[in-house]
Amino acid sequence: MTKKFYTYLLVLLAIVFASTFSGHELVRYNPLKLEPLVKEFTLHFVPNEKETVNTSMLHVEKSFIDFRNALGKKESNNNYKSVSKYGYLGKYQFSKYTLKNYGVENIDKFLASAALQEKVFKAYVAENKWYLRNEIKRYIGKKINGTIITESGIIAAAHLAGPENVKDYLQNNGNIRFQDNFGTSIKHFIKYFGGYDISVIEADQNPSIDYYFE
Repeated sequence: MTKKFYTYLLVLLAIVFASTFSGHELVRYNPLKLEPLVKEFTLHFVPNEKETVNTSMLHVEKSFIDFRNALGKKESNNNYKSVSKYGYLGKYQFSKYTLKNYGVENIDKFLASAALQEKVFKAYVAENKWYLRNEIKRYIGKKINGTIITESGIIAAAHLAGPENVKDYLQNNGNIRFQDNFGTSIKHFIKYFGGYDISVIEADQNPSIDYYFE
């Protein structure tokens, strides 16, 4: 009787022990494996004249597509059919003189074709890169009028003021004053269009729009 009692007691204790520390129950005591709440992401943002960005808190990747869309936004709100009161044309507000240099004389066709406008823009970037190649090598990373000089900032400023004026601005340490018909300065374009990667467009002394795709 006593032997059977102790055998029964041991079996009972074994059952209780096993149920208490079963794998199902032990899950409660395992360390939590939490997935990160925030994953790495890319932010595309272009400030206007009254906005600033704290890039120390964000990882920002800005490509040539971002660059051309930001510049187009500034020039015409990315409107390919735009014609300003001063006669500048399309998304990037080119003059008729600039268009003629690339063999574009049919203004209606130019305004109707987004692809053609993008080709002209790429050719213009390539030519300005070549014209300002020495300034790009010399001044990138330096600070002029409180603004860090970058390649994209230089090229955007050349779009605004022409490469000759940008060259004078850099070579004279920012002591050349320039504003377009809307009061926008070279300094402003260098600052707000700085930091884009536009290396996809190579410098070219005599670019042809037939070389580029949209």
